[in-house]
Amino acid sequence: MAHPKDYQVPTPKRQEKNYMCGLSLSVSLGKLIAKEHGGIMRFIQMSCLGASASSPSRMLRTKAASEESVLRVFPEATIMRPSTVIGTEDRVLNRWAQFVKKWGFLPLIGDGSTKYGKYCFIVDFN
Repeated sequence: MAHPKDYQVPTPKRQEKNYMCGLSLSVSLGKLIAKEHGGIMRFIQMSCLGASASSPSRMLRTKAASEESVLRVFPEATIMRPSTVIGTEDRVLNRWAQFVKKWGFLPLIGDGSTKYGKYCFIVDFN
């Protein structure tokens, strides 16, 4: 497991750079795919729950911009917006499993009706 010091602290300048790179990449990628693979019959993009151009989160605004760029190139594309995607060796699933093993229960987030905390297993996307 990585030590907390190994993670970069997200500074505003770095966040802006990452946001702009994400926007640029999504537009460029959509154009490249259309040019290189003009015969695509079905395009599916994995986005993120809560993606919105008006979101206060830059990540969610970037996801929304990416969706828009894909839909401009592929109007019939399918955009999937799952909540947290988990697998057998990820931090989320293992952390919850350790919690249950130690305490014997799994807490509900909010009243249980929240859209966050409803995980999707990666195998379901095959």
